[in-house]
Amino acid sequence: MESLREQFRNNQQPQGCRNCWAAEASGYQSKRQNDNDRFSHYAHGTTLEAPVYLDLKLGSLCNIKCRICSTEYSHKWQEDETLIYGAPKHRTVLGWMDETSQFWQDLAEIAHTIEFIDFTGGEPFLVKGHWRLLERLVELGVAGNISIHYNTNGTVLPKQRHLWSKFKYVEVMYSFDGVGAKFNYQRHPADWHTCEQNFQTVLLEGVARAQLCHTVNIFNVLDMQSFEQWAPCEVYWNMLYGPAHYSIQNLPEPVKLSIAHTIPRQDIHNYMLAEPQDHNNWRRFWHTTDQLDRIRGETFQHTFPELYALIEPYKPS
Repeated sequence: MESLREQFRNNQQPQGCRNCWAAEASGYQSKRQNDNDRFSHYAHGTTLEAPVYLDLKLGSLCNIKCRICSTEYSHKWQEDETLIYGAPKHRTVLGWMDETSQFWQDLAEIAHTIEFIDFTGGEPFLVKGHWRLLERLVELGVAGNISIHYNTNGTVLPKQRHLWSKFKYVEVMYSFDGVGAKFNYQRHPADWHTCEQNFQTVLLEGVARAQLCHTVNIFNVLDMQSFEQWAPCEVYWNMLYGPAHYSIQNLPEPVKLSIAHTIPRQDIHNYMLAEPQDHNNWRRFWHTTDQLDRIRGETFQHTFPELYALIEPYKPS
């Protein structure tokens, strides 16, 4: 970690951060830049005595199995990965911080310095321990100094959301990669109408700031404009880097050129064209899509007819 910090202080670009460098080269505002903006009140190179930012990944407990996900982030993928690969690709982590964990003592020691907490999963609203964490911060009298950000799949409308009013600021970012049947296909077995209703409830209540995250990938690259028209609030356009076979950079070059005018953001347009197609990843896209269609009883062609008509002529034989 010290070596990494020193590289940043020297304005070097560590290889482990290559996704951000590639995105930034296209004009895209990366997470690295967003986080730097969030903490811009600290001078560049500042060394802090205690943490001000907690990035808490709450394990792989989840209730859906998105096409662009895996057992790394959703235990629901176990069955499908076993059918495809013979066994799950990642270890499942369902528990998070029991009452005997050293975490709680450490939290009490640094609570007064915390400014911001990121909660991701899995699905954070399913993790009961995270609600205990919020209650503990309220008990310690520091909640009013802390802002919170969630990434959620939208399937859960938490009853405990009254706790959010105790905190300085709460953002709830809904990961919606499409609407209607296209949402259901990408985020199986979530139900679009339920998720949209949950989002609208939080948006209208106003206790937390409801946001939208749209992860741009092969499945939805044609639908960015229609999603933007539906969206009742600002959209964060999230660039997909992995799994690589879903990246828009791996579309055939003629397809990239034919759809470029439909992409409403120049940075995403630039990113798509920045790298040539990886033919191995293109074959893997079709192979994985066909496998999951059979396993889940879904049909790529019927759900995305316009996209299918564009890319089917380039399907590997």
